Amino acid sequence: MRAVVIAAVIAAGGGCASDRDRDGARPQGVHPSGIAEPGAVGFHGDVLRELDWDFALCQGCHGDDFGGGTSGQSCLDCHAEGPTACDTCHDESEDAHPTHLVTAGIACTECHVVPESWDAEGHILLASGARDDAPAEVVFGPLAARDVEPPRRTAAPAYDPATQTCSGVYCHGGILGDDAATASAPRWDQPGAAACGGCHGEPPADHAATAAGADGGCDACHRGAPHLDGTLDVGNVVAGGGIPVGLDGCIACHGDETSPAPPRSIFGETSPQTLAVGVHRAHLTSSQLRGPVPCATCHVVPTDVRSAGHIDTALPAEVVADIGWDRVTGTCAGYCHGDARPVWSHAGDGEASCGTCHGLPPTGGLHTPDMPISACTTCHPSVDAIGDIVFLTPETSEHLDGDVDLR
Repeated sequence: MRAVVIAAVIAAGGGCASDRDRDGARPQGVHPSGIAEPGAVGFHGDVLRELDWDFALCQGCHGDDFGGGTSGQSCLDCHAEGPTACDTCHDESEDAHPTHLVTAGIACTECHVVPESWDAEGHILLASGARDDAPAEVVFGPLAARDVEPPRRTAAPAYDPATQTCSGVYCHGGILGDDAATASAPRWDQPGAAACGGCHGEPPADHAATAAGADGGCDACHRGAPHLDGTLDVGNVVAGGGIPVGLDGCIACHGDETSPAPPRSIFGETSPQTLAVGVHRAHLTSSQLRGPVPCATCHVVPTDVRSAGHIDTALPAEVVADIGWDRVTGTCAGYCHGDARPVWSHAGDGEASCGTCHGLPPTGGLHTPDMPISACTTCHPSVDAIGDIVFLTPETSEHLDGDVDLR
């Protein structure tokens, strides 16, 4: 039948004056029945493909512009832009095309080499002139081949026509290597492949699941960060003046531009009466009693945001065992407060003033109950003649350093 149909079309090039009966079929002009019926034997699109897309044969009767020619039958009634226009063969409503082209605004060139004309080599014709049949070749552009900062890509993006599956594409998280992702290598016809959790887990595998806080889950550390822009933004990237910083910046998730310590907690708390904030700042700044207390005194400070024990474990933040932290009462039992157990969230209540860690004067030893504070310097070089702590530099003293200094 293929030979008969092709023969009929070829014969049509010889004249268009009268209807002709081809192989006993009811004719449509010079064409057999089915010429305009998709799926029918003899449909003109199938015939043209078998003729290696020889549009010149059609133009012999329908005109160089396909407007009718000697046949008087215009192809433009059905193909407004002409039979060689892109939309003649390409239906952008199929599979995930609308999602990519309309919803995401991704250009055709990101997945295909877009030909300058219908007969460009590698489109529907090969260099030899023979036809180049479907499926269409996928040649990824810069978006799919993109990496993130810091780099994670280990292989080039790829498409498997047998399974219709993309892999290693940036736009679906194929470079993140997240085991919690549900569709980082999606099928072209897979519904919901671009939903949250497809490219990376909710949360990613190297994040701990945490309860939603003041800003919600992801927004705790990725506040206002542009999505799918090639950068793993961590920080206060918000309207009105944020602090976009790199992955190694502690202030990205807690604290502010002056200090990594709360306030602001990762969920937005700013009140010292909350456990997340408490007296972090009071410890990290100099007081009348001593210089700043390093973060490492109470917490294991990560070298990187992905260090073990940091974001891969659930809140609350871990406190080193030596501190004797009790979250229920909000108190600690570290040496720096003597026998006292000050409440973490009682900022400004005088719980860290002279006389709260040891008596004024202390009991025992050579101390006497009537000893004035000015007498402390007699034995202790870390105190001056009026009882104030002596600072060696604006931020260091020999007080609260673990040694009882004696002259």
